[in-house]
Amino acid sequence: MLFRSRATNKFTYGAFVLPDPSTANTYFGLPNNMIVQYGNAGTASSAGTANNFPEAFPNACQIVIPVQIGTTHVSVSYSGTTTTGFVAYAASTVSIAYIAIGY
Repeated sequence: MLFRSRATNKFTYGAFVLPDPSTANTYFGLPNNMIVQYGNAGTASSAGTANNFPEAFPNACQIVIPVQIGTTHVSVSYSGTTTTGFVAYAASTVSIAYIAIGY
């Protein structure tokens, strides 16, 4: 079970401690060799905006989940996923956060 300490703002899973979620862009590895990367420093636009991961995935990025930050309520999508980043799209230019999983 995943636990969050209110005192330290850290998440733990058994003895495994996840990085501070307030960090702008970071990543961590799981025991099964999967890598989770997340960040809140990116943008999406109608023309597509390239966003880079904090660290390249060694083999492949399997999924990216981008979400819009703010109150404008714009849908965000992505394509062009590589080991180093992805291209994010939205009807207007917005700030995004994302989580990406790969190996």
